Amino acid sequence: MDTIKKKYLLAFLILVTPPILVRIFSSLDLLYLTEDLAAFLTIVSKLGLIIITIWCGARLRINIVLAILLGLSTLLPLMTWISLIILFTRKQSENNIKSRKQDNLSESNKDIKEQLTNNRYE
Repeated sequence: MDTIKKKYLLAFLILVTPPILVRIFSSLDLLYLTEDLAAFLTIVSKLGLIIITIWCGARLRINIVLAILLGLSTLLPLMTWISLIILFTRKQSENNIKSRKQDNLSESNKDIKEQLTNNRYE
Protein backbone atom coordinates (compact mmCIF):
# COMPACT_ATOMS: atom_id res chain seq x y z
CA MET A 1 0.00 0.00 0.00
CA ASP A 2 1.24 3.44 -0.88
CA THR A 3 2.41 5.68 1.98
CA ILE A 4 -0.09 8.36 0.95
CA LYS A 5 -2.93 5.89 1.32
CA LYS A 6 -1.58 4.72 4.70
CA LYS A 7 -1.47 8.30 5.97
CA TYR A 8 -4.99 8.93 4.67
CA LEU A 9 -6.31 5.77 6.32
CA LEU A 10 -4.72 6.70 9.65
CA ALA A 11 -6.10 10.24 9.58
CA PHE A 12 -9.48 8.91 8.43
CA LEU A 13 -9.69 6.51 11.36
CA ILE A 14 -8.61 9.20 13.81
CA LEU A 15 -11.35 11.53 12.57
CA VAL A 16 -14.15 8.98 12.11
CA THR A 17 -13.76 6.77 15.20
CA PRO A 18 -14.51 9.33 17.99
CA PRO A 19 -17.90 10.44 16.60
CA ILE A 20 -18.93 6.80 16.22
CA LEU A 21 -17.89 6.02 19.80
CA VAL A 22 -19.66 9.13 21.11
CA ARG A 23 -22.89 8.07 19.42
CA ILE A 24 -22.65 4.55 20.79
CA PHE A 25 -21.86 5.62 24.35
CA SER A 26 -24.46 8.37 24.43
CA SER A 27 -27.17 6.04 23.10
CA LEU A 28 -26.32 3.59 25.90
CA ASP A 29 -26.45 6.47 28.43
CA LEU A 30 -22.81 5.84 29.32
CA LEU A 31 -21.69 9.28 28.22
CA TYR A 32 -23.25 12.66 28.74
CA LEU A 33 -22.19 15.19 26.15
CA THR A 34 -23.40 18.74 25.81
CA GLU A 35 -24.81 19.86 22.49
CA ASP A 36 -22.10 22.48 22.11
CA LEU A 37 -19.31 19.95 22.52
CA ALA A 38 -21.01 17.51 20.16
CA ALA A 39 -21.38 20.24 17.53
CA PHE A 40 -17.74 21.25 17.97
CA LEU A 41 -16.55 17.65 17.54
CA THR A 42 -18.68 17.29 14.42
CA ILE A 43 -17.30 20.49 12.89
CA VAL A 44 -13.70 19.52 13.63
CA SER A 45 -14.09 16.03 12.22
CA LYS A 46 -15.89 17.25 9.07
CA LEU A 47 -13.26 19.93 8.38
CA GLY A 48 -10.50 17.41 8.96
CA LEU A 49 -12.07 14.94 6.56
CA ILE A 50 -12.45 17.61 3.89
CA ILE A 51 -8.82 18.67 4.23
CA ILE A 52 -7.31 15.19 4.22
CA THR A 53 -9.49 14.04 1.32
CA ILE A 54 -8.41 16.99 -0.81
CA TRP A 55 -4.78 16.47 0.20
CA CYS A 56 -4.84 12.77 -0.59
CA GLY A 57 -6.62 13.35 -3.91
CA ALA A 58 -4.03 15.93 -4.90
CA ARG A 59 -1.17 13.63 -3.88
CA LEU A 60 -2.65 10.82 -5.98
CA ARG A 61 -2.65 13.24 -8.92
CA ILE A 62 -6.39 13.50 -9.28
CA ASN A 63 -7.52 16.67 -11.04
CA ILE A 64 -7.56 19.36 -8.34
CA VAL A 65 -11.18 20.34 -9.07
CA LEU A 66 -12.27 16.72 -8.67
CA ALA A 67 -10.23 16.39 -5.48
CA ILE A 68 -11.94 19.48 -4.04
CA LEU A 69 -15.37 18.17 -5.05
CA LEU A 70 -14.58 14.81 -3.49
CA GLY A 71 -13.43 16.54 -0.32
CA LEU A 72 -16.53 18.71 -0.09
CA SER A 73 -18.76 15.72 -0.78
CA THR A 74 -17.66 14.24 2.56
CA LEU A 75 -20.20 16.60 4.14
CA LEU A 76 -22.96 14.34 2.82
CA PRO A 77 -23.95 11.21 4.73
CA LEU A 78 -21.97 8.08 3.82
CA MET A 79 -19.76 10.03 1.41
CA THR A 80 -16.84 9.78 3.84
CA TRP A 81 -16.84 6.04 3.32
CA ILE A 82 -17.41 6.35 -0.42
CA SER A 83 -14.51 8.79 -0.73
CA LEU A 84 -12.33 6.32 1.19
CA ILE A 85 -13.25 3.60 -1.31
CA ILE A 86 -12.67 5.91 -4.27
CA LEU A 87 -9.23 6.96 -3.08
CA PHE A 88 -8.16 3.44 -2.16
CA THR A 89 -9.24 1.92 -5.45
CA ARG A 90 -7.66 4.75 -7.42
CA LYS A 91 -4.87 3.50 -9.62
CA GLN A 92 -2.37 5.85 -11.08
CA SER A 93 -2.85 6.30 -14.77
CA GLU A 94 -0.09 5.51 -17.21
CA ASN A 95 0.28 9.21 -18.03
CA ASN A 96 1.08 10.00 -14.41
CA ILE A 97 3.58 7.15 -14.22
CA LYS A 98 5.23 8.25 -17.46
CA SER A 99 5.43 11.86 -16.31
CA ARG A 100 7.02 10.75 -13.03
CA LYS A 101 9.58 8.66 -14.91
CA GLN A 102 10.37 11.60 -17.19
CA ASP A 103 10.74 13.88 -14.17
CA ASN A 104 13.11 11.40 -12.55
CA LEU A 105 15.13 11.05 -15.76
CA SER A 106 15.42 14.80 -16.24
CA GLU A 107 16.52 15.20 -12.61
CA SER A 108 19.12 12.46 -12.99
CA ASN A 109 20.35 14.08 -16.23
CA LYS A 110 20.74 17.40 -14.43
CA ASP A 111 22.65 15.69 -11.63
CA ILE A 112 24.99 14.00 -14.11
CA LYS A 113 25.61 17.28 -15.92
CA GLU A 114 26.38 19.03 -12.63
CA GLN A 115 28.78 16.29 -11.61
CA LEU A 116 30.55 16.42 -14.95
CA THR A 117 30.93 20.19 -14.86
CA ASN A 118 32.13 20.09 -11.25
CA ASN A 119 34.72 17.37 -12.08
CA ARG A 120 35.89 19.26 -15.16
CA TYR A 121 36.67 22.44 -13.22
CA GLU A 122 38.34 20.73 -10.27
